[in-house]
Amino acid sequence: MNKLLQEEIEQLIKLYTSGHILETEIRCTKLLETYPQSHIIYNILGASLQGQKKINEAINKYNKSIELKPDYAEAYSNLGVALQALGKYEESIKSYYKAIELKPYHAEAFSNCANALKEIGKLEEAVLNYDKAINLKPDYAEAYNNKGATLFELNRLEEALITCKRATEIKPDFSEAFFNYSNALKEIGKLEEAVLNYDKAINLKPDYAEAYNNKGATLFELHRLGEAGESYRKALTFTPKNNSLWSNYAKSLHGIEFNSSNEELIVSLNNLLNYKYIDPPTKAIFSALRTYPKFTNIFNLINNNITSENLDQITHEFSKIPLLLKIMELSPIRDIDIEKAFTKLRLMMLDRVENNEIRGLPFYISMAMQCFINGYVFFISNSEKQKISRLEKRIVNDLKKNIKIDEAKIAILGSYIPLSKMSWANDLISLQFKKEINKLISIQILNFETEKKLKSQIKSISKVNNLVSKKVKNQYEESPYPNWVNALVMNKSKSVLDVLKLINCDFNINYEKVFNKPQILVAGCGTGQHALGTATRFSDSNVTALDLSFSSLSYAKRKTDELGISNIEYVQGDILNIDQLNKNFDIIESAGVLHHMDEPLLGWEKLVKKLNTGGLMKIGLYSEIARRNIVEMREYIDKRTYGPTEDSIRLFRKDVTDSSNISKSNISEILKFKDFYSLNGCRDLLFNIKEHRFTIPQIEESLKMLNLNFLGFEMSKTWVKNRFKKINPQKDSLFSLSLWNEFEIKNPNTFTGMYQFWVQKI
Repeated sequence: MNKLLQEEIEQLIKLYTSGHILETEIRCTKLLETYPQSHIIYNILGASLQGQKKINEAINKYNKSIELKPDYAEAYSNLGVALQALGKYEESIKSYYKAIELKPYHAEAFSNCANALKEIGKLEEAVLNYDKAINLKPDYAEAYNNKGATLFELNRLEEALITCKRATEIKPDFSEAFFNYSNALKEIGKLEEAVLNYDKAINLKPDYAEAYNNKGATLFELHRLGEAGESYRKALTFTPKNNSLWSNYAKSLHGIEFNSSNEELIVSLNNLLNYKYIDPPTKAIFSALRTYPKFTNIFNLINNNITSENLDQITHEFSKIPLLLKIMELSPIRDIDIEKAFTKLRLMMLDRVENNEIRGLPFYISMAMQCFINGYVFFISNSEKQKISRLEKRIVNDLKKNIKIDEAKIAILGSYIPLSKMSWANDLISLQFKKEINKLISIQILNFETEKKLKSQIKSISKVNNLVSKKVKNQYEESPYPNWVNALVMNKSKSVLDVLKLINCDFNINYEKVFNKPQILVAGCGTGQHALGTATRFSDSNVTALDLSFSSLSYAKRKTDELGISNIEYVQGDILNIDQLNKNFDIIESAGVLHHMDEPLLGWEKLVKKLNTGGLMKIGLYSEIARRNIVEMREYIDKRTYGPTEDSIRLFRKDVTDSSNISKSNISEILKFKDFYSLNGCRDLLFNIKEHRFTIPQIEESLKMLNLNFLGFEMSKTWVKNRFKKINPQKDSLFSLSLWNEFEIKNPNTFTGMYQFWVQKI
């Protein structure tokens, strides 16, 4: 190489390494007119093009460099990087190995080759190549970091921890290394230390959304829910379209109450409700609203000084709080004080629309949506019933005379009775209304009409003959449960094994018997939330969803069609007649169903017979210990002869939530159950036709009888398992039912919802 060319190349390298990529491209192109055979200039030109994301052009230049000098290792290495950027991993690996063959001491080629191997799942081979890179370059922080991440994927956690820590020591400003180090700390249970190191990663890279997310997950496991929510919220400021982050944020908010709020929090919560695939954290949202001046200033008027004169001010101002309107339309209110205030407000709104024009129509519509969602659980007096009857007659009269229907009248009527129950309901469909009212008509009338049509499409396996099953069926035909808006569908489906590993239910599993494309039965699917969650949780799955109630199934089918999910078939029938289904299943899930049967173990046995050998089963059963307050309340209901009718349930709720009663321990505990805040939910919670409860020793005995192997409890409250492990640190403790029994006796609220656990058919 002549001296002049060498000087030009040195200048090019200096220009490129200083970040002047476009200038490097221009200079290279000019120099090639003078030095068209320079393989080095072509290589540098390729690098400058790649730096501008012009990958295909870069590959062309690297190939030209190799054509001019077939033993040029740098061009092969750079070509590998470019091919890898296009996802052509196999080709990139070949190029790296060629570079290594030509230059065996090329540490970067070994490291980049390892990165490509990692991408295609050849993790062990990747680790070997990282080691070669590190041997050649002992201070190679990037290779240490990537090796640590690979060891983490291989579940070699202690090695991952040491390797990532070494990367942070070599390069103290390496945010990704601190992130991977934190991940390893979290996985081995050093949660507090993991949080500290996520903070180090974030301090080095303030927009590190993934670090905020994983820090949030760690704080969640530590039961520091408020901090977890804040961490997720921070992550969302950088990646607002990340669906899994919205889901995590919502999950972290369940079970917390805000002591203060500001405009930023209110906007964040409002944005959260725009995401369809979450269970709205209703209690958290109303606690935020209760400390939000725009809400509290108006709310206090209801309790202290509501008059017919300031009613319009209240409904108008409430109509200007989007978060309030949105949560009212999505989920039952879980605040007894707000429920009482809104019950009082609804009556005044009824009186108002009988005589005058109103302000705040959006709030009237949201009230109708709230009452529809909560199954009309707010107390209704006889006087209100008479007023509603008069209002309906006025609307009918206006329809007959072709007089324009006052939209507020429709909304307030829909706050007391589903519009679909009106004989004239379909007359509203063709009328011209404001957009908000059309939304109400869609929910209360059109959806009902759709479900009526869908009922005829649902096949039935057999008649329901068992007396208890008939009564349970009638209950859910009258009161489909739950009445929901948003579905907890999974953002990304996973294999069966990955799901079980994620919830720590894989220790005792027979891996050879697990199916890759599972046929799944959801036995007792209700209104579809369970079936939708399962269908989107397991990849390549087909779900059969069985339920007693046609009303529940048609609701489920409508929601499934709306979501565009196609791998669920809904079937009506009794678990006792499950043998009428002409196929067996790889997975059967039945949560919250068996304990409502006449003989739960008989139903369970029927399900086991439809499970393939080696198949998996998820069961949900009520806990005798955790439901002690429910038992007391059911006895209270029986003594006072409250019945399962709508009026009786409303009266019961009014009686127990009177200020003189609410302080009693068993009543205050009942108020913590979200089902208390909807009529269908309250009926399911306290007025169910049949309820059995179990203890862990009873479950253990049942598993032996049914020849099932216990795989572990599934819990959304991960901190409970962490506390259990702290008390019982031995390797297999999570799978010991006797240890869990001891734990529950000492911690009686552990399984407040249900025992939910996985088993495998031996």
